[in-house]
Amino acid sequence: MEIDEDSLYIRIGEMLRARRDQLGMKQGELADAIGLRRTSVSNIESGRQKAPLHLIYKMCSVLGIDIATILPPVEELTRPDLVAVTIDGVIRHVPAKTAESIERLRETPVDGGGA
Repeated sequence: MEIDEDSLYIRIGEMLRARRDQLGMKQGELADAIGLRRTSVSNIESGRQKAPLHLIYKMCSVLGIDIATILPPVEELTRPDLVAVTIDGVIRHVPAKTAESIERLRETPVDGGGA
């Protein structure tokens, strides 16, 4: 069973943004309070940047919430249908059928001749 990391960071970012909006705080204000740039806060809130745990704790502290309130349940993040596949040296989690197709392509000899 795999944890969908992208969904995890997107959900955490959504919860942080919702709390910041609730407080009427701007991204720049939060960034200043935790020692980041506004663009980093924007990227964390959108899930594009995976913030380390200590930074998430700092954000929660500034926003006046407990970290447990922004963490989604494990059941919402598990993807039993995903399979780990290495593509160009990077591990990717893809649906089982996609993994099968990738393996078939890898086993198919490359035809060096022209048409």
